[in-house]
Amino acid sequence: MTDTTLQKGAIETIRAVNSATAKIPEDWILAKDPEHNDYGYCDGTIDRGPNGSAYWSYGYAIDLEHVVPNEELLNLMTPGSKEWKLTSTEPNEQGGTATDYYFSDGRTRLHIMLNGENTSRPRVGVGAISTCIRNGDTGPNTFPTPNPADFAG
Repeated sequence: MTDTTLQKGAIETIRAVNSATAKIPEDWILAKDPEHNDYGYCDGTIDRGPNGSAYWSYGYAIDLEHVVPNEELLNLMTPGSKEWKLTSTEPNEQGGTATDYYFSDGRTRLHIMLNGENTSRPRVGVGAISTCIRNGDTGPNTFPTPNPADFAG
């Protein structure tokens, strides 16, 4: 549990994803999947009270216009601040050239999936999830869902 609010956790996840995709040139983007921008309850326990806990997650995938080396994509998408640490790298279940990268700043976990070298469907996925946050005054459904466009850049 952290000492922040779910609302702040939501904003941090959105900022992490927006930051990771901000340097991808617009002319490389063919299509963007629908965004996932919502909360979930921790430990599978639905407790809506102030002592319950929840996490926020935000993310989407992007189809690329053309093949881009995964290394180049990783350079564009890796979080720039020193607070972010690479915590693991794993082959993606899609196989081929797809690789998953996980970063954490202690409050948010950022997942970047790179499959830019796939000749039939070059693609990246990015998502972030906050740590479990005690509901307190801003638990699930106590604030409007943050608009990712408000935190672009």
